[in-house]
Parts: sequence; C-alpha cells; structure tokens
Amino acid sequence: MTRRVERAVGAAKARVVAAELKLTTPLLASIDTIAYMRGAIVMDRPMDGALARLVKANNGAIIAASSKLTGGQRRFAIAHELGHHELHAGNDALDLCTGEDLQARDQSREGEANAFAVELLLPQKLVEPRCDVKEPSLKHACALADTFQVSFVAAALRFVELTPEACAIVVTEKGRVSWSIGNPDFGPTPARGMPVDSATLAHDIAAGRTAPDEPEEVRASAWLGSRARGELVEHSVAWGRMSSVTLLWRQSE
Repeated sequence: MTRRVERAVGAAKARVVAAELKLTTPLLASIDTIAYMRGAIVMDRPMDGALARLVKANNGAIIAASSKLTGGQRRFAIAHELGHHELHAGNDALDLCTGEDLQARDQSREGEANAFAVELLLPQKLVEPRCDVKEPSLKHACALADTFQVSFVAAALRFVELTPEACAIVVTEKGRVSWSIGNPDFGPTPARGMPVDSATLAHDIAAGRTAPDEPEEVRASAWLGSRARGELVEHSVAWGRMSSVTLLWRQSE
C-alpha cells in the first residue's frame, strides 16, 4: 500500500504541472521547454556514470543530460530530473541519477521522480485505453513508444502497469535476467540473475537466433521455476547487444 501511495505523489504532481502549463498532450511542448517553464534550464553535457543530474541554485535549477542520450531516453531522463525539481525542493542541491535510478519503481525518491516522469510523458488518461487489449504483446509497447516519443522500455513498463491483463516485463543480458517488473495480477516475476531457460524465446535471442515476431506459449516453469504450473505467453525481442526484452502474459483461466 505504501508503494502505491508514494508513487501516486509523483504522478499527481505531474498532473498538476501539466494542468498549469495547459498541456493537453505531452507532445504539445518539448521537454526542454517544459523544464524551462518550470524554472529549470536543460544542458547536454558529457558524463561518466550518471545519465543526468539536477543542480539547484536559488529558485531555479540546471538539468544536465548526458550527451550520449537521444530521443525517448533523453526525454525520460530530463523528465525524471524535473520530477526531483518539483518534488524534492528541500533536499540536496545536487542529484546524480544513473540508469538504475531511472528504473526505480519503489517508494524511494527515485521512484517518485520516475512516477512523475512516467505520468508527464505517458499520461494515464491517454495511455490506459490503448493498454486495454485482448492479446498483450510488445507490439503495443512499440506503438506507445512511437506515439508518445518515449523509449521502448519505458513504454513497455507503462503498458504492463496499465493493462488489465496479468503481465510482466523481463530484461535479460548475456543469458541471465537483469531485472523484471510485473503488475499485481501477474504475481512473482523471474529472479534477478536467473539463467534464461533454453525453452524460452529469450534464450534463442541470447544464442544469436531470431525470435518469432508473434508471441508463443512457453511452460511457466521456464521463467518462474520448477514449482510453477501451467503456461505463459512470451513475446521477446532483441534489445541492444546480447540483450532482450520480454513480455510475459499469464492468461486468465
């Protein structure tokens, strides 16, 4: 319960900001312009380790984004730092945020800033109807990413969060689970560090083979351990070098 309340704070603040700026859609103004209108100047800078940082000065702020970031990843990183600016005015004058920080979905400050960024760039009232589908797949995440100009992974996470179906996102790297997040209906998700089972489509990608374009059924135990029963629907796509993104769907009986 606490986790949902804390994340709701970030989302609620994003809705307030959008209303005050009269942003009927998140693409009505660039993220740089939105930040400027809220008292933060965006600058692209070379960075080691961090993807973005917020530097506060008097009543304003500077958001520095890594010059390596482009497109949807850059927009999300800036929106995340803007979330810190809006939500955590009384905290440290310097926030450094890594890629792991931009994945946080808990009650931490990073989780709050992410909730702000997600709602600002992928507003629930516009996105939720697009997630009410009969057959979940990563194609819906791709459509969200294209429509709202966010990264594929950010769109996939938002899809899982808002779909009425029991789904989870799993990111694998070099044949092991890097991280996974599911909605409450899905239940426990694959453990971090778990080897990718040879029965999965994600394993095919790790082995250099091409995965099918369409989702396929896989035994649940391949992803959730030997005690898991039944089947899951898996849709996996290659994501970067030696990595994959997987959508798992637990069909209702």
